Amino acid sequence: MELHPGRAAALRTRVETGRVTVLELDVDAFRWPGHPFRVVANPPYAGINALVRRLLGARHLRSADLVVAEGAARGLLGRYDDRLELGPRVPPHAFRHRPPGGARVLRIR
Repeated sequence: MELHPGRAAALRTRVETGRVTVLELDVDAFRWPGHPFRVVANPPYAGINALVRRLLGARHLRSADLVVAEGAARGLLGRYDDRLELGPRVPPHAFRHRPPGGARVLRIR
């Protein structure tokens, strides 16, 4: 999901296939699919708690890999359940606007 039309178009050009779909909408307006699905996202840092709660409640979620601020990733680990784990660090050069304190992949399994 990407709200910015230009970034959504660029993502479609790079990753959209029969198995990957780029959606141009806010995550709060999205209804999870009624079949197994995976999520790969770099969500806005301000909404990460709500997104994790929604994903944990999604019936058909197989996995999610979310790029989040390092501090948020560590803070979420003990807050929800044992399906959350820390993935690799994301190098600062991967961002146009670097997150304070670094970034990490937060995995939901």
